[in-house]
Amino acid sequence: MRKLFVASSAVLALLGSGALASTIDLTDGVFAVTGAPGGPGLGPTAFTETADGVTFTFSNPISRGTNQFSLGSTGVAVGGGGVSAFSFDFSVDQDVTLSSYSGYNRGAGLVDPSLSLSLGATVIDSGVAFSGTGSNASAAMVEMFSGGAMPLLTAGVTYSVSVNNPSATTLGFLTAIEFETVAAPPVPLPAGLPLLLAGLGGFAVMRRRQR
Repeated sequence: MRKLFVASSAVLALLGSGALASTIDLTDGVFAVTGAPGGPGLGPTAFTETADGVTFTFSNPISRGTNQFSLGSTGVAVGGGGVSAFSFDFSVDQDVTLSSYSGYNRGAGLVDPSLSLSLGATVIDSGVAFSGTGSNASAAMVEMFSGGAMPLLTAGVTYSVSVNNPSATTLGFLTAIEFETVAAPPVPLPAGLPLLLAGLGGFAVMRRRQR
């Protein structure tokens, strides 16, 4: 009986568990190319990264600007060095909330790029990004979204990120995106579960008497 109650408690605890904090690491080199290269020597036009069962799909169609990603151990390059702006689209395969992102600047005349997250023509959140300054991803700083509440992303919906980098001598890099999975609603207990537990308890008592 004690084992039965322990098992039941474990199931209930699992059903009531909260969101899981996870990170998409854009510097680890673990990604799947899903779009053809943008041109000779250029990065992919689309790729996916997965963390804790959630897949992010990043795409850079012609309508979004450069039509390519520069992706490596430094992260995803997001403008600078003569490129004043960079933008791309992305989607997720499960509902998640974004909690923060990480990035840094590299170069002289450092001017923080400005990042905005949009759904269509609606800006979900915007703020200053990549205030860390250094030569590699170890200089990245975690930045919270400026709106206060964590942006909720719906599975299968395409969102857009635009980065305005006003300094031609500054390179901006996005290194990670932190998110939490949206907890599923509690699963209601079947109406017959109490009767089942009572029956199992009675069966255990009968076996004990027989012994």
